[in-house]
Amino acid sequence: MAKTSAPPSPTATWRITNLERETADGFVFTAHYTIDVEDGTYRAGAYGSIGFERPEKLLPYADLTEEIIIGWV
Repeated sequence: MAKTSAPPSPTATWRITNLERETADGFVFTAHYTIDVEDGTYRAGAYGSIGFERPEKLLPYADLTEEIIIGWV
């Protein structure tokens, strides 16, 4: 009996394309993002945006990284 291999696991790539913020205190109220998913055969992508509620404690805008924002998304 021939052994069949499992299809490759899809990989997703997230990117933050734009942040909207209040310049007075750096509060990021909207993040715009893209996601691309590929499995070796097929590829798909999407664009979206998400709004955030103001937290009690803000992270300084200068300390925000793409990794942090992706975690929020």
